[in-house]
Amino acid sequence: MAYSMVDVSGMSGVSLNRLSQYAETGLLNPAFGDVDEDIYYEKQELLRLQQILFCKK
Repeated sequence: MAYSMVDVSGMSGVSLNRLSQYAETGLLNPAFGDVDEDIYYEKQELLRLQQILFCKK
């Protein structure tokens, strides 16, 4: 199942801006984007985000 960037932001408490920064630096790349330029994350990326947030504390 894929989650939009907005969904991931809401679930994780990470701002859209921060998610974009993670993608720009290569820390957390989205699973795919669609033709409307929406960005989506899947389970693997959510687990990676969880690791990032854990290490950040």
